[in-house]
Amino acid sequence: MNKVTLIIFFTINSIVYGQNTTSIDLKELYAQDKFEEIITKYAREENVYESEDLYYLAMCYYMKQDDVNCLKYINQSIAKDNTNPKAFFVKGMTLNYMGDFVKGCKSFQKSVELDPSNGNSYCGLGDSFYNQNKLKKALYAYTTSIEKSNFPDRSYLMIPQVYNDLNQPEKALIGYYKARKNISKESKSYLNCIFNIGLHELLLKDYVKAEVAFTELIEIEPNDQETLTKLIQVYYGQKKYEKVKPLKRRLYSAHARNKGKGALQSMFCFDQFEYNGKQVKAYEKFENPTGQLYYKHVFYILDKNGNIDYSIHTENSPISKELGGAKYILGKTKGNVHYTYRISFEEDFIYEDLKLSVQKIMDNKLTATASSSIAH
Repeated sequence: MNKVTLIIFFTINSIVYGQNTTSIDLKELYAQDKFEEIITKYAREENVYESEDLYYLAMCYYMKQDDVNCLKYINQSIAKDNTNPKAFFVKGMTLNYMGDFVKGCKSFQKSVELDPSNGNSYCGLGDSFYNQNKLKKALYAYTTSIEKSNFPDRSYLMIPQVYNDLNQPEKALIGYYKARKNISKESKSYLNCIFNIGLHELLLKDYVKAEVAFTELIEIEPNDQETLTKLIQVYYGQKKYEKVKPLKRRLYSAHARNKGKGALQSMFCFDQFEYNGKQVKAYEKFENPTGQLYYKHVFYILDKNGNIDYSIHTENSPISKELGGAKYILGKTKGNVHYTYRISFEEDFIYEDLKLSVQKIMDNKLTATASSSIAH
């Protein structure tokens, strides 16, 4: 979590205390983000401060992500004034960051008790419950948060997340659409929301709605590799293969620029389908090594537990190519045995032909021409 963004509603102008010279100086420096200067000048054990001063010191450590010292000074602030809901909020946030969600929960509950109108505290409370796997209590807290004032986008995004965890994808999708209407289009939360809408619609095979979501996202982030792969899957699902070609070019280009970074390091999923009760995930590898055997398209056939049972793949063989053969032949790997089939494809193959051949191998309607053990 980003501490800077989650502390927005605790602006300096919203804090009401009795004024003293130290507080005024701290407030001015804090407004200029001079956290280090405040710490150097005022964080001394011999100094005696009012609750407000201690609050500002705690906030400086909070912004510098020093949880131990933040907790130290916020506890001192609360000891001198236990009626400030914002102090309990900061304490709850800090305890959450430190992984003490039980104590964090108690702090947020105190903040809510002192100020029931502020949605940020309910969101923090939701996070405390969520991280204790108390999903229904978390859902209540997040839902209450968006009914109050000053709540963060996170509340809207966590509601569908909880529904997903409760295995209620339909309600999760409704939650993401609701979030889409209410979150600023300028925020990163909006991008997160659109992506999840597209992902849910893709899983439901509502390719039209998924296309709308991913197209909007790719217009905002043209080179986002994860979104490009999902949009490619959408077009494969619709059999709009011509629309795939420019997306693959962009994906390969983005991969070349960011090689070794992110999730798409070696290959990407371009299609998913079910055949005879088996889930199949099709991947394409980025690399085309020169002078050596490599697999280009890999179809992973999953068992009922979602684990890979075996794979079917297009193989590029330099020897076959030298002898005038096609670009790819079909192979299969199960366990430590590799099988080769007398089926070949050129580089500009028709995908439906490849998919049909994969399905025939799955049905054992094609006989392998050769097999060999794979050395480990």
